[in-house]
Order: sequence, then structure tokens, then C-alpha cells
Amino acid sequence: VLFRSYTSVIDACAKARLLVKAEGWLSKLIEAGLDANVVSYSALIHGFASVGNLEKAERWFREMQRSSLDADAVSYTSLIDASAKKGNVEAAEALFLEMRQAGLEANLITFTTMIDAFAKRGNAPGAVDLLRRMKQDEVMPNVVSYSSAIKACANAGDIPGAEALLEEMLEATIRPNVITYAPLLKRHSDAEDACAMEEVLRQMLALGVAPQGMALGVLEKTLGKERVASLCAQHGLATAQSAYAKRNRDAGSADDVIQSRQQSRVAQPSSGLRKRNTRPATG
Repeated sequence: VLFRSYTSVIDACAKARLLVKAEGWLSKLIEAGLDANVVSYSALIHGFASVGNLEKAERWFREMQRSSLDADAVSYTSLIDASAKKGNVEAAEALFLEMRQAGLEANLITFTTMIDAFAKRGNAPGAVDLLRRMKQDEVMPNVVSYSSAIKACANAGDIPGAEALLEEMLEATIRPNVITYAPLLKRHSDAEDACAMEEVLRQMLALGVAPQGMALGVLEKTLGKERVASLCAQHGLATAQSAYAKRNRDAGSADDVIQSRQQSRVAQPSSGLRKRNTRPATG
């Protein structure tokens, strides 16, 4: 019971990002003569990894291993994700390999994190290979997994490869989003290929995906704002900017009505006030 209490407090502190307190409770657990388990260590590893403190996350990870405890997939995934986000792709790859050699199965988050890490490094073959390995391990890729692999191919200039992945994604009934299409649009924009960009935009709109953010920016730069807005309107969609502008116009109209009513109230005193002002004085 005492051990479970310590573990629950450590986990609660870590989830609340009270990581110094979590460390303190883990130390108290050990001082009480109790052996910390993987769950206790994993809570700290995940906590520090989630706030970007890779040094502390790695320290507790190695401390866990020195305590003759076998790290689980959750601990490895937390470190891999933190390493990739810090831009240390080599460390992420090394941890992924170590995890596989330990006989642990990677999950959706692990695979997707590594695919994105390969994409940032410009390693398209590595990203696609991991996508294939996911399926072999019976881990179903999601929109993020495919989008990262598509980004890797597009960034490497492999447009046919990116388009093939997009087609594969649709066949798997995984609906792409604007992030999926953005790398393809960026690549076509860099090549000043307006025809290819318009074709991608039409595919997006046919699926109900409206351009926004970076995708909208490169589209408007190459095709022009009017052309992009026209194509969106043909599919009953609005660009993010036009929708924002409409909201502002609507808000402006509402403000005008409110202001007009307020001015009317100020200009015309209420009927009750008029009655009190016109009542004759009594002796």
C-alpha cells in the first residue's frame, strides 16, 4: 500500500509538471527502502521529456537501467520524441535502434515521431521505409504518419514518391489535411509550376480541404489571391483569410448596431425620466 501511494504521488506530480516534487518523492521512496519500478521512473522520464528537458529525461532513463530495470516502450518513445523535437535526430535514431534491439515493439507515436525526424533530416528513403515497417508490424499509419512521409519525399524533390503516398493514403481511406498538401504546394511553388499547384489545389478542394497558413500563402503567391478565392468559391469553400475577413465584417456590423443603439439611448431619455421631469412640484 505504501509503495502504491508513493507511485501515485510521483505520477500525479509528473502529470502536473511539478517535476522537482516528483523527483523528491522518488528519492523518498528509495530512502524508505522500497524499490522504484518502471512506472515510477517512466513518469519522471515522460514529464521531463514533455517540457523539453532532455538532459534530465536521459538521466532518469539511464538511472532506471542502472537499477536493473528494463525500459518499456513508453519510456523510449518519450525520449525519442524529445530528442527529435530538439533536432537531435541522431540520438532519436540511436534510441529507436536500441529499443528495437531490446525486443520492444514500436507504437504509432514512436513510428510517426521517427518518420517526422527522418523528414526533417531530408532522409526520404528512411521515412518511407519506416512507413512500410509500420504496416509489417501491424501498426496502422494515420494522417500524421503519411503527411510526414509525404513531406520527406517532397522536400527531397521526389514528387512522384510523394504523390504515390498520397494516393496510397486515399486508398486506405485516410483523409488528408492541409498539412499533407503543404509540402507538395511548396515544392511546386519553388519550381514556379502554377499548373501543378492548381491541380493540387483542385484535389484539396474536392476533398473539402480549404487552404490556410503556409499552403494558402504559397498558393496566393503563385496563382494570385483572386484565382485561389475563385477556385475555393467554386467548391463552396472559403480561404482562411476570406473567412477571417468575413468574421471581421460581421463583427463590425454588430458593433455598428450596438453603438447606434447606445447613442439612441443617450440622445433619448427614458419615458420614466420624462414623467418625473414634467411632474409639477407640490407644496
